[in-house]
Amino acid sequence: MLSLTLRLLHYYQTIWWSLFLLSLLPAVMLLWHYQSQQLGSNPLESLQHTTGRWALIFLLLTLTITPLRKILTAYCIYVHVRFGKRLEDWNWIIRLRRMLGLYSFFYASLHMLLYVLFDLAMQWSWAIDDIREKPYIVLGVIAYLMLIPLAVTSIGKFFKLMGKEKWQRLHKIVYLILIIVILHTWWQTKVGVYTPWPYTIAAVFLLGFRLLNWLGMLRRYRRDDGMEVTPRA
Repeated sequence: MLSLTLRLLHYYQTIWWSLFLLSLLPAVMLLWHYQSQQLGSNPLESLQHTTGRWALIFLLLTLTITPLRKILTAYCIYVHVRFGKRLEDWNWIIRLRRMLGLYSFFYASLHMLLYVLFDLAMQWSWAIDDIREKPYIVLGVIAYLMLIPLAVTSIGKFFKLMGKEKWQRLHKIVYLILIIVILHTWWQTKVGVYTPWPYTIAAVFLLGFRLLNWLGMLRRYRRDDGMEVTPRA
């Protein structure tokens, strides 16, 4: 049992660092494209769209963790493997969720920083005119402001200070954030362009999964003790 635990810990650390570096790769590539002048005729627009897109992608990945954990558990029960038939076996995946969420906040912060430093040039008086011309900016700002408390309270100390119920209640606003971000994306998309569709479909699936689960409409698998056949009492 100890050897299995050590092996799983080694795998978890490997997966964590691999995911960490992969998540950082879009920012590195974006910086390299900027330095080599490969961002097209409008570099600022490319930077803003790319950082915003990756913020949305990581937000979707963050919300994928819970369904993935349940799907993997159901699959392991179906194929009768010895490990992975309990939700507890996949708890290590939950620990990856915080990193993905923080990366979503990281790319959203870059997205917002690019807008404030270059689009507005720190001239706050321009913001009113810009909002009149591009009202979808308001949704982006609201979503970012709602992300801030989630990023701050993702630190382990806040979980203990707030308690499990209050912490979970606060972090459920991520569903509302996702809806706002999808609307923000569609609103700024030109007529006849359908690039937000994949993100919209993913968002509908993830939110729909949670709604069906909350309504008790998803199949519930009996708790499995990890054995091939549970002995009779």
